[in-house]
Amino acid sequence: MQTIRATNGSVARKQMAMYSMCGGTASSPHAHHNTLYKEQRRTKTHSLHYKMLFHPYWKRVYKHPRYKKEYMFTEDTLHSLSHGEDNRVRVRVCDYPGLKKVKFNVYPQRHVLRLWSDIMGHFLWLPVSKHAIHKINQAGSFDRYILTTQDRDLNSRLGERLRYRLLRILERREDEMIERALDGDPKAIPIAYSIVLQQEKNERKSLFRRNNWLSQMEGKQESRKRKWMRHELEHRIELIKNGVIPQKYDQGEPFWKEVQSVFDQHRKSKQLLQSQPEGTTTGSDTDTATGTGENDKDAKKTVNSNA
Repeated sequence: MQTIRATNGSVARKQMAMYSMCGGTASSPHAHHNTLYKEQRRTKTHSLHYKMLFHPYWKRVYKHPRYKKEYMFTEDTLHSLSHGEDNRVRVRVCDYPGLKKVKFNVYPQRHVLRLWSDIMGHFLWLPVSKHAIHKINQAGSFDRYILTTQDRDLNSRLGERLRYRLLRILERREDEMIERALDGDPKAIPIAYSIVLQQEKNERKSLFRRNNWLSQMEGKQESRKRKWMRHELEHRIELIKNGVIPQKYDQGEPFWKEVQSVFDQHRKSKQLLQSQPEGTTTGSDTDTATGTGENDKDAKKTVNSNA
């Protein structure tokens, strides 16, 4: 015996009435399968993970701007200070009717602002996004933001050009300070001393980085080609030190000239053979013929004397 389970009594009475209209009974509502009444459930898409809205080939997965290449950014982002903030594609879904899917772009808020540069000494009108303004405020100044932000975080050709200009100006001023200190200016001596200390510190860092790279390369397996080349060079250096081979060879004629001379001789001999008539013989042929005749006469004389 099957019974109708419902929390509300009114819902149960409606179901019993529908079953009785279709020819069924309340005790066995599923006795007749070919009835007009069928229970329908309306489902709602609560998240986009349960429905494939577009083909995976066209699906764009979000990638953090720090791990994106330059060609992945739009021209507006590359020619402004956006700190990696770029256009994003969103999907607007309508649950009812028809589950319509619409793609739309979300553009970052960019404003052309006037920013002061302490190193350049003048204002700059630059397109800056809202996120980049926040990062400039965090850095403390526009110059510090441009000089201290990494390339993968800046993501801007405009920012790279500004960084190049600022670094050239700083290098020029450092050279001027060192020259003033050498000339004897007491105010420039401590500044030049700090500049030289920083340069030495950078040299030590680069040398440490180089040594670290070499130590890492020592543990790696050497290829056969590189190993053969190293042994060959060591062997040749030993031969040069012992005086077996000279360090530099005299440059002779190139190989193509030697080959060309051989071909020229062969071509001349062919031309001589073609220019002579058929009945005549060359000097070499006559010499061989006379030589063979004289040899025959000498052989006959020896036979007669023995007889």
